[in-house]
Amino acid sequence: MPRLGVGNIPTEILLLIARDIKQPSHRLRLALCSHAFSDLFLPLVYQDIDLSNCSAKTIIALVQTLISKPRYASCTQTLEISDWSTDLNPDRNSYDPPENLPPPSSDVVFDLALIRDVVQQFFASSDKHAVCKFMAHLSAGNEDAWVGLLLFALPNLKELNMVVPYGTFFPLRLVERAAARLPPFDSKPALTRLSHLFVKWWDTEDSLDVSVVEPFFFFPSMHRVVGEQISDNPSEDDDEGAYEDQELDAVDSGRAAYLENKPTTSTVTEIDMSKSSTKTGMIAQIKVCKNLKSFKFEHADSFEYFSSFLPQDFARSLAHVKHSLENLWLSYDDQNFNGQHYEGGEEVFGSLAEYSVLKSLYMSVENLLGNGVFRNPDDIALNSPGNQQLAHILPASIESLTVVNVSKRKAPGTFMQLKDLIQPSNFFRYTPRLTLLRMEGEYSKIDEPNQPGIMMTLDGPEPVIPPEILTPSKELQGLCAQVGVVFELVDSRIMLFRQLKKQLEEWRQSRADAP
Repeated sequence: MPRLGVGNIPTEILLLIARDIKQPSHRLRLALCSHAFSDLFLPLVYQDIDLSNCSAKTIIALVQTLISKPRYASCTQTLEISDWSTDLNPDRNSYDPPENLPPPSSDVVFDLALIRDVVQQFFASSDKHAVCKFMAHLSAGNEDAWVGLLLFALPNLKELNMVVPYGTFFPLRLVERAAARLPPFDSKPALTRLSHLFVKWWDTEDSLDVSVVEPFFFFPSMHRVVGEQISDNPSEDDDEGAYEDQELDAVDSGRAAYLENKPTTSTVTEIDMSKSSTKTGMIAQIKVCKNLKSFKFEHADSFEYFSSFLPQDFARSLAHVKHSLENLWLSYDDQNFNGQHYEGGEEVFGSLAEYSVLKSLYMSVENLLGNGVFRNPDDIALNSPGNQQLAHILPASIESLTVVNVSKRKAPGTFMQLKDLIQPSNFFRYTPRLTLLRMEGEYSKIDEPNQPGIMMTLDGPEPVIPPEILTPSKELQGLCAQVGVVFELVDSRIMLFRQLKKQLEEWRQSRADAP
């Protein structure tokens, strides 16, 4: 019987084994075992590229390899990159890099002819100054320029994760040119298969302007845009005409050209923004998404002062997609409001009855129903002037409803509204598809002076929901069961306690297992 060796294993099995290896360095070691393995496995090495905290030399070497070996470049589907150097003054406008071109660095070695040929493909033949500037920054080892080159060396890129630093210029400008199909991208489009984007501001202070994210909306396969620490707070000077009278060089004029030629429609169906702020309800981005199905926005103003959470702005923006929106999540992160608890204001989003395909809704109870429902908990009437009746403002398509930020003070009015919603006479008429009802708040918190915080009591008993909340909750749960609805009461403080306690136990276990 012949001895079974690696060479006798079918290629399909070998590829399955290689795909199960998650570490790129381990895949690379496997590929370098032999010439046969190199041909078979090197494409897998380039399938998912992670350049977190990489040096300029690493990025330059990778870009040269991808450009000189298109076979490997075509294999890349995901790219993760963060914390690259921009070599620009962060106090300057990111659209106005220094005109004094940096000198070449003796430490930067690359195939000048090969790279110049690629850079020339990004600009029209008349944009010689733009090519010169790009090449100067590449020769100086400016990682920002090399990252821009990297993005456009991956023809089949599907997922892009970026943590964007101060002063980024070249990646943004190239993305704008490609998104607006400025020459030569009008005849040679780029990033045509990009479908998922995650973008985050790199610092704990300030935020990333939405103008950096916007161009990605216009690539033809784009489906999902996720952002963290994004700001959409335009000033009066941020209109498109502000660029008309400026003397801009060939590169900077591309910004004005983008604003004039950017598309008016987007294929994006999901927008997810966390720890972000907006003064416009993100109307510019929402309006172009003609078939937006999911919108999630978690507001926080710790990065942008005087940026309030305004549900009515979102209502005006989302009215453009009420025919297609299936999932809506609007909330505010009260842990990121300049160190103070945020009540979310008294603005009411308004009726959602015309959102004909809306299936899932997550919203603060106050922004959904208005503050009047909670002012007199001992004398609540659903039909009081100014009070909204929950059953009347929800669409018949709704399947899952989560009301959040329900404090003890707001609980009686909320329970009354939810009980009214699932009364058979209302339920089967207004929300017959509802299957899940959730109510979330902090009920176990004890508002007594000098009460130790939760971090001081992790070794103690788990917080308990008080009877004044638990009793009506059980009553509501029984009513929901009668109409086939699952009701869940979620205490966010208890959830946090469990999460922190689990982390503490895991830490203690790791210390105990340590030699």
